[in-house]
Amino acid sequence: MQRETVSGDRELKLIGGPIALDMLLPSGIVAYRDAAPAIQVFADVMPPFIAIEELVQRRTHMVIFNMSTLEAMPHASRLRFREILSDDFVMVCRPGHPILTGPLSLDRLLEYPWTFPGYIHFLDGRLPDGWPEKMQAAGAPQYTLYTPTASMELSIISDVLTITPLTLAAANLESGRLACRYIPGIPKYRIGVGIRRETEREPNIAKFIDSLTRAARTLESHNAERLKRLL
Repeated sequence: MQRETVSGDRELKLIGGPIALDMLLPSGIVAYRDAAPAIQVFADVMPPFIAIEELVQRRTHMVIFNMSTLEAMPHASRLRFREILSDDFVMVCRPGHPILTGPLSLDRLLEYPWTFPGYIHFLDGRLPDGWPEKMQAAGAPQYTLYTPTASMELSIISDVLTITPLTLAAANLESGRLACRYIPGIPKYRIGVGIRRETEREPNIAKFIDSLTRAARTLESHNAERLKRLL
């Protein structure tokens, strides 16, 4: 109680998935510092069902996950969800990988081992026609890792292929640690925020969502330019 009295409304507590937070939180915080420099931000990673319960029980102010996850959550009548960022997936691999030249058929892709980050279940059933069956027959992905960072690191040091949102791959692509190709037909990765309906107009929450939105528009603009160079 003493801590709450001292801090007042100077804290913003968030819970999200590791992928959503890695994609959006750093640039969102930079934008938020200009609007609310005195606010302390605490972000934690939890499974979505636990995160939603924390939100409903008022132990956190906001959750950040992919929109498909948020839309499937309970308590929808008490919560408000808003899409913030939409990002394209790219296939990434080490520079000089044989897959960077020649045709990009699924059969050729499956000649190499694959790793998928934690959003494998998000993609399941939404891949292009024929992909799930062929991947299952090939035993792909051979590795399912918790974070896209681990998946990309595996691709940097081996012939393993992975897919990742362009936002997360950008730094490794620009530094030359990774190369990529665009694979048509994979649904975009959509990130959204969830808040309790009665907190929608609270200044700190509204400012943070606005900051995330502005940061997302900048990321999407940069990614559109990157994607043009891949097509």
